[in-house]
Amino acid sequence: MKSSARLYKAISTILISLIVFRAFAMSVGIVTSMATPGLPPAFGDLYIHKYVGATEGANNDGTELDSGAWAATPANNVVFNLFKVGAPVAAVPEWPEVPPLGAYSISGGNLVVTDASVTTGIYSLSSAGSFITGVSGAPPLDGVAIANGLAQGIYLVVEDAVESRLLGIEDPSGEPLSIVAAVAPFLVAVPMTTADGAGWLDEVHVYPKNEEMSIRKYVDPDGETITVGDTVTYSLEFFLPGDVGAAVTLDIFDALDEALTFVPESLSVTTISATTLTKGTGGAGDYSVDYFEEYGVIIVSFTHAGIVKLDGLTSVIVEFDCVVNDAIRAYADLTVSNTATVEFTNEYGISYSINADLYVDIHTAAIKVVKVDGGGAPLPGAEFKIATSAANAAAGGFIRLDPDTGALIDYDPAPASEWDSLGAANDYIGETDGNITIFSGLTDYAGDSYQTYYIVETKAPPGFNLQSYAKEVTFTGDEDNYTLEVVVTNSAGFLLPQTGGFGTIIWTVSGIALLGAAAIVLVARKKPGKTVAGAGVGAGAEAEGK
Repeated sequence: MKSSARLYKAISTILISLIVFRAFAMSVGIVTSMATPGLPPAFGDLYIHKYVGATEGANNDGTELDSGAWAATPANNVVFNLFKVGAPVAAVPEWPEVPPLGAYSISGGNLVVTDASVTTGIYSLSSAGSFITGVSGAPPLDGVAIANGLAQGIYLVVEDAVESRLLGIEDPSGEPLSIVAAVAPFLVAVPMTTADGAGWLDEVHVYPKNEEMSIRKYVDPDGETITVGDTVTYSLEFFLPGDVGAAVTLDIFDALDEALTFVPESLSVTTISATTLTKGTGGAGDYSVDYFEEYGVIIVSFTHAGIVKLDGLTSVIVEFDCVVNDAIRAYADLTVSNTATVEFTNEYGISYSINADLYVDIHTAAIKVVKVDGGGAPLPGAEFKIATSAANAAAGGFIRLDPDTGALIDYDPAPASEWDSLGAANDYIGETDGNITIFSGLTDYAGDSYQTYYIVETKAPPGFNLQSYAKEVTFTGDEDNYTLEVVVTNSAGFLLPQTGGFGTIIWTVSGIALLGAAAIVLVARKKPGKTVAGAGVGAGAEAEGK
């Protein structure tokens, strides 16, 4: 009896130890969902990891990798279609039982394997369903499409670019992602033989190569305001996918705002390498340029020769100039936005379109002069001019407005300068509406400091005085819609006495006559022998003489 108890206890201890060991081994990664050696399990799970960026350490042995330190972003809403590969389709010669390595595609409902355009196998296919990253599987995982419970066999995995775009590919936070191309169709065995060939993985992890299609846009001057008539330079840098050399089409678009006037001769296409790209027409050269002025659209289209030249390069850069015209004055926020678009068709005929990852803004600025009287009531009828320095204001060197282009020209006293040629008749007096005068198309920041302007009143409302000094105003960066508001208060005019008129002469003569009469009356009322107080020395002497 005691022996039986000891045996039972020993067996229990061994079983508990095995359970504990397996739990520990799983927690530290010793056991990796590996089935017992021999025939494969009847079912397995497939994990397709979709990342944008560098997936360091990625391999193809079917095991799960630690992605915690990757500079890559999980991509959700990417659709993968799975097909179970069946037997070879009858052919002469007969195809291998298992599909060989090569390029995989679907034709006529079958898997077609090619090697250098030569068909090396055709196999029947049956649908195994569609799976979506971040959605399918239990539990759903960001950037992972999980197909649970697949029957043992070989599967063709096809990324569905069209459905993915309809769903909207995004990162885990919901921000959109743009993937440059669907991964090429590939085969995977589920379950899969372990790397050492001694067992089976019934959880198979695959990490297909992924690239994000990106185009970045820059503008010079960057972060600074512009004025009407200034020239700005836009740079579009398209970061090329690894398979760009096999692309069917590659076009870069830019739709310009009406406030930007394109300078066609300024456009250039370059690379950061020694590769030179040549402009051509009619399919010649490496690229062509079309400008549809009515819509403000620029299109740079690469020819086959140009696409081949881009193979192996990291990026291509398109640069061009625009002149800011006076249409910007009518914009409430005085800002012009611009982005760019790339349309790319890969070797599989799948087309992609993406905008630049951010909009590039340029802006102008305005000063709003509000004219009021001493009580703060609106006071129309004033006229102002504007200068960029106190010295210019004092010398009458005001900004001038080119009536043809709308450009603002600063003070330049040199003979025959643009400012001098415009003449004082084109001094910029702003746009006036009642008691409001707006100077638009200005710069609010220049060099490394905010801009200061000097407002001079050149015409006062009737009955009011001109300002006797230039009103100094400085932008601070806190203005709403880049508009600085300043209030100018007028005082009533001084009422000076009139001089030199006929009426004045009459009153002067009359005044003298009245004074004389008063003196006569005063003398007549004196008593004899008495001195009149306050009459002076003459009066006293006269009294003494009598």
